[in-house]
Amino acid sequence: MDNNEINDNMAGEDMAESTDNTDINNDVSGEDMTESTDNTDINNDVSGEDMTESTDNTDINNDVSGEGECEDLKFALENSVLLVLGANKKKISLLLLEKIFFVLKLKGISGYTESEFHSHVMGEYSDQLEDAVMNPEYLKGAWEYTSPAMDDHYSGGHIVLTASGKEMYNESIHTGTDEDFKGYLKNIRAVRKAYNEYSDAGMLMLSYNAFPEYAERSDLYDEIYGKREVIAKKLLKKGRIDKERYRELAVDEWHRWQD
Repeated sequence: MDNNEINDNMAGEDMAESTDNTDINNDVSGEDMTESTDNTDINNDVSGEDMTESTDNTDINNDVSGEGECEDLKFALENSVLLVLGANKKKISLLLLEKIFFVLKLKGISGYTESEFHSHVMGEYSDQLEDAVMNPEYLKGAWEYTSPAMDDHYSGGHIVLTASGKEMYNESIHTGTDEDFKGYLKNIRAVRKAYNEYSDAGMLMLSYNAFPEYAERSDLYDEIYGKREVIAKKLLKKGRIDKERYRELAVDEWHRWQD
């Protein structure tokens, strides 16, 4: 799957508010994830195609480009993490957070360039994002990170806003009143709503399949691939993928290192 083919998919606030859970299926990103999206439109892709409105990426105050300065980059990145976490009250796994930022990057919404992500045992991964979560400098105390349980091989741990973080979030969204910022928030809320519907195992499988160049050979990859039929069947049963996508994931051979 070419990254250029999966680049347009982060809907607006209307979608985040009214979209049925089956809207963002088989595709962890979505195709044409806008107000008029049909439930079957957003399936089978982990990146997102046409999931946004017409927000100008360069005008958004959460552009993590930071004009080349590491301090600006981390400040903007921490603020972006705050907005993603604040978009939903539920805790989120580090894995899903990484995938959300990757989708935002694909669309150019966050200003997070493709070079910031690299191959990893958990698929597309950003060390800068992990560092912002684990070692915040500007928004200390805004969120709490919990290490994964001993039997949790997929999540990478979980993050949730603290009471202080919720105050920071509310202040941030009320301060950012320009249209570009509102559009940015709409897109974030849509993607966060979409990704809340996926298990970590399901997300890993979709990621490995859609972006094989970002996967690394590992026991985790082999484990997920070995369970692909079971994982895909759960996604199909929940309406997250259609039958065609199920066959691609559960029946077709797509192991990157297949003998």
